[in-house]
Amino acid sequence: MNALFSLTLASLTLALSVGSCGTRTQTPPEDEFKDAKAVSGYVITKDIPVARSKDASAAPDYTVKAGRVCLKSDEKPDCYYFELTDACETVTLGQDHVAYYEPAQDDVPARYAKRDVFDRSVQEVSIYTSAPRSWKAGTAYTLVPRNKGSMVRWVTVRPVVIKDKDAVFVESTWNSAEPTFKQTRTPMCGKIVCEVTLCTHSGTYTIYAYNGEELMPNAVEASGNYSDVYYEDMTIDEQGRLLAKEYGDAAPFQPIHEVSGPVDIPCIGFAGWVSPTQMVINDDVYDVDNGSCQKASGDPKTHI
Repeated sequence: MNALFSLTLASLTLALSVGSCGTRTQTPPEDEFKDAKAVSGYVITKDIPVARSKDASAAPDYTVKAGRVCLKSDEKPDCYYFELTDACETVTLGQDHVAYYEPAQDDVPARYAKRDVFDRSVQEVSIYTSAPRSWKAGTAYTLVPRNKGSMVRWVTVRPVVIKDKDAVFVESTWNSAEPTFKQTRTPMCGKIVCEVTLCTHSGTYTIYAYNGEELMPNAVEASGNYSDVYYEDMTIDEQGRLLAKEYGDAAPFQPIHEVSGPVDIPCIGFAGWVSPTQMVINDDVYDVDNGSCQKASGDPKTHI
């Protein structure tokens, strides 16, 4: 787990929710993320030009765009990583400079920016892995990316409650040194997960997020072996039941009872909230839509 970072919740934006009688009620900011787990990170608020040399006269040849976010690594001190599912991108903080490593699958040479330039271009934040309490189950919230270069046009997030009494979250751990295998099974009935629909320039797809990660059908058996059954899609119906479809199977979705964190390459590697009106998905920051976003089926509705 990433280290916790303490942020005064009083500085978060107050969330407004619409009651059943149409009146507006406020959830106190200190209660929005009560008992929620959090990780620390930096939201990039201004473009950061970087250059191959620390020399003050070096011309910048790359820009780290505003609207993105990097998360604190618990493996290297002073290192922050951009959550990418297919590459590595990091920034390491130094006293006078920061070293930035562009997205790549192999080692790449560093680029640099002065530390004071970095500090003026970022906001240090806590990012919570549970939805704010003012977000109502069953209500869809539309968000748009701050990073205008993002491949995602808009996102809708809908908290849903799992109602299957047999549903469990399975966490599997291996210790190759011993070797040992352990499985922890946590009841999921009554838990809230978030249905996340992302609209990109190439299409729209939906996944589910829980505890900051993408939720998937469990693929590890109690023996520690991987199951022969592979699911290509999962959903949660209006009755709060978990359903999945086997890969290549033309049959309708079938009930399942076991889910886990990513057991395959996920669509998203991280999902969390900075405030009730600001969300982080992967390496981008999203704001609750103000009505300017246009969907194919019409204007999205914002419920905050």
